[in-house]
Amino acid sequence: MKCWECEAEGDVEYHHPVPESRGGTKTIPLCAICHSKAHHTRERNVSASVLIKEGLQKAKERGVILGNPNLDKARLAAIPANKKRGEKTRSEYSPIIKKIRDELGEGSTLRHVSNRMNEMGIKGPKDKPISHGFVDYVEKMEKEEQ
Repeated sequence: MKCWECEAEGDVEYHHPVPESRGGTKTIPLCAICHSKAHHTRERNVSASVLIKEGLQKAKERGVILGNPNLDKARLAAIPANKKRGEKTRSEYSPIIKKIRDELGEGSTLRHVSNRMNEMGIKGPKDKPISHGFVDYVEKMEKEEQ
């Protein structure tokens, strides 16, 4: 099969000149390069994001349920695991933070503590550097625990 545009022979992809989301049914054969050009120029074509939005809207109008219909149930099921992970994080990092606070003395800020933890090579739960927001989170969890 030949490309409708450049007449290159070989693998072709079928392109809808009138987008399916706008009622198009016919296709033309295009090589990968021409097909890419057809979708990535804005002079005469509609952007892909507009076509996707139109297609999703039409699917909703047909009654298609998009997304996870059990999302609320999944979120509720995750609560115990999230609490357990939070407790593990608090119990692991709280003693370190307290020790650093004692070393730095009164007036130390969240940034002082997080910078010191990073200097010591301590990593966060996802093996990332410790942020002042993380220190704040752990300290708030510790206060709630007491």
